[in-house]
Amino acid sequence: MSEGDLNSSSGTPEMLTAAYLSTLTLDQIQALGNERLEAMPRYELLEWMLKRLPIELEKLGPWDSPSFDTSQVSSKDDDLYIVVGEAINAWEYAESAFAHLFSELVEADSEASSRVYGGIQSSTGRVEAIRNAAEVYFHEHSNMLGYKTILSQLTNHINKASSRRNDIVHGRLSNIPKIGFYWTSTLYNTRKTQYVSYPKLIAEENQNTDSIFVENFILQTLMTDLKRIKYAYSAIQIKEFSDRFRFLGQIVLRINWRFILYRMLFSKENNRKFDLKSVMKLLPR
Repeated sequence: MSEGDLNSSSGTPEMLTAAYLSTLTLDQIQALGNERLEAMPRYELLEWMLKRLPIELEKLGPWDSPSFDTSQVSSKDDDLYIVVGEAINAWEYAESAFAHLFSELVEADSEASSRVYGGIQSSTGRVEAIRNAAEVYFHEHSNMLGYKTILSQLTNHINKASSRRNDIVHGRLSNIPKIGFYWTSTLYNTRKTQYVSYPKLIAEENQNTDSIFVENFILQTLMTDLKRIKYAYSAIQIKEFSDRFRFLGQIVLRINWRFILYRMLFSKENNRKFDLKSVMKLLPR
């Protein structure tokens, strides 16, 4: 469809709708101008915008701790250090998105809301803050009730994902004998380990200095450590978590834009003219 078609009476409907805008590119919509969009019913405009920001929670999948996989071993410790750093960075990207969402739900225009959110020490506490803010928000903005279930699912994802984040942040590098490098729970972490007794040297064997015996005893001890820990992640598994942390952050931002767009279009306190350029910057091309 050309720009000329858009400007002709036969090419453009008298009243713009979400369905019609969905057939156009952003450049073609921009060619319509602010006046046409300002005259468009607000809910039609919001519906079109939301179609440009799909929520894909189903793509996140479960956040269960993956099983120990010897086929994904890393032969170098650097492989683990790199992906652990990437995962921590990706989680902080997602956490920043959570903070923005909290600020939007409490309808705050100051930095005070993010300071309050950041002052909550535990991930569980921060998720509860989002849930409590959402309870009030949906009560006062019934037009957005369609997102109540989505937000509930999202906070469940955040809670479960934070457990995997904790595994990574509070884990350590382990060189598992005859296998390779993994990221495992620390042995002092009671919640992430189970008790298994170590092998014991009996008195007569204690006199045995044969190198094979000593080597086997050390190996048995290290393998006991492996039985005690509750997770051992490979570099590949941590990289997958890193990618999913970042995708979770992107989904949160897309949900957040819904609240921002709603406020821009419907807020009684928002007396500004509809700014097409600003809105276009919020939408993926």
